[in-house]
Amino acid sequence: MGAKLQASGLRLTWAYSPDALKVLVSSDGVNFAEAAGWQSNTRSDVSFTHFVSFARPTSVRAVTVLMRGPRNWGFFGISSAALLADMGPSMLVSGSTSAQSGCVVRDASEDQVFLAPCLDAIATGLGKEIFIAKESGGTGTTFESTTSLGQCLASASPIGGGQLVLKACDAVGAEGRFSFTVSGQLKLPGLGNYCVTVSGTVLSTEDCDEVGKSSDAGDKFFLVAASPVDTNIGSVASDVAILATASADRLSASNEALSSALQSCSLIGNENLSLIQKNRGSVESYFAELIAETRKIIAVARRS
Repeated sequence: MGAKLQASGLRLTWAYSPDALKVLVSSDGVNFAEAAGWQSNTRSDVSFTHFVSFARPTSVRAVTVLMRGPRNWGFFGISSAALLADMGPSMLVSGSTSAQSGCVVRDASEDQVFLAPCLDAIATGLGKEIFIAKESGGTGTTFESTTSLGQCLASASPIGGGQLVLKACDAVGAEGRFSFTVSGQLKLPGLGNYCVTVSGTVLSTEDCDEVGKSSDAGDKFFLVAASPVDTNIGSVASDVAILATASADRLSASNEALSSALQSCSLIGNENLSLIQKNRGSVESYFAELIAETRKIIAVARRS
């Protein structure tokens, strides 16, 4: 699950219900402890939704469900499971099949979002990939940007494939209340049969049945719990990178102007001009390396 969640229970949807079950949880993904002891299923249905309460709220990173006692159908199995947890800060990750996992990220305009490689977004240290997931009175889940508080994900206009944008949370209605389907689609149930999908970096809402035919799982999304971000680290490092880039551009322009001036005055030949141009390339390379090192520093700071 990525980061730990504070959970009070588990919601299970049985494909084939067992006679009894037991739930183990782990806060580190390695060591498991009992969260709910063996309990018998009181319903005789083959398939139904079952809520299991933990003895106490528990920090959870991984869950194991033990089952025993196959019924008349001869076997048992789960079709879906979800923790009953405080949702909190999360990354909304695309299930699209690609070389890198993609996250929904707020762009610089503060009212648009796009899909970007999760590692790149995390490395900036700016937290633009983190949203606060909140239940909205039983009508769905809202996703508020942690770096633009008061702005929530919403469909600009779902009719005909409206783009996903950020809107004022207090003004968001059904176009900004989402729910996850059993198949992993991110749906807007209050607007009918519309789901979020991605094409390249563009996020939009389209007919759930149509996008469900996609071969690259561009209509599938899931939440990954995230730790709160200290955006000051990312902001400072970003400023350093901007200054380094600007300095490289100024030096490049100065070298270009100097080369042109010397050449026009016939003070240097083509051979020396080539040498100056080569040195200019070395300066630009140096600043490119500086920017790359800055990004590494951001990544280390995020992990510490």
